[in-house]
Order: sequence, then structure tokens, then C-alpha cells
Amino acid sequence: VYYNQNNAAVTQSAIQNAISSAIAANVTALKESSSILSSFDVYPNPANTSATLSLTISKELIIKIEVHNLLGQKIMTVHDGNLIPGENSIKINTTELANGNYYISCYDGNTSKKIKLLVQH
Repeated sequence: VYYNQNNAAVTQSAIQNAISSAIAANVTALKESSSILSSFDVYPNPANTSATLSLTISKELIIKIEVHNLLGQKIMTVHDGNLIPGENSIKINTTELANGNYYISCYDGNTSKKIKLLVQH
């Protein structure tokens, strides 16, 4: 994402929207499969000190769950290992995260899903 800092029409919000669009374009290029991961949600959203990620999978998988900032930089790995079929809940400690928007990404090696998380302390 390129911008001219001397252009008064370019605001922080416009830059964040451009970055979010660029990140979404990169992530959606990965194959998404709704048959293996049937639900993927985070609550409460916005989160203060913690959030719970709820996901339902149809078969046992090795799943990696990461939190990324709006620049696409990995902030933390929340889970990296097996999950059993059915509903799974994973707690995310947000106390060390600055206020702002983040993406929670879920990968199984072939497919990817992401969801936005807002942190407000």
C-alpha cells in the first residue's frame, strides 16, 4: 500500500482500510473449505482481557490459530496442534494486545479462515 503523506485527503482510517483490503486479498487467495470448518466465531467482540474462539470441525485436524495485526504481522500463535471433531473453544489472552483491530487466522495446512477481533481495554 503506497500513499503520499502530504495529501490531506489520506487519513489514518483510509490507510487502515487499504491495508485491511490488501490483507484480505492475500488471505482469500488461499482455498477456503466450509465442509471441514463449519463454524468459526469469536466472542466477546470487542474483547477486553480475553476472547473465546469457537470453531466446529468435521474431522480431527492439526490446526494452527494465529493473531495478526492489520499489517499482516503475526502477533501470537494461539494454538498449534490437534483438534477433535465437533465444537472446540480456545481462549485468547488479549491483555498484552494494544487497543485496535486484529485478524484471527485458522489454518489446517490446506485451507484458511479468518475473522476480525477488536480489542478495547
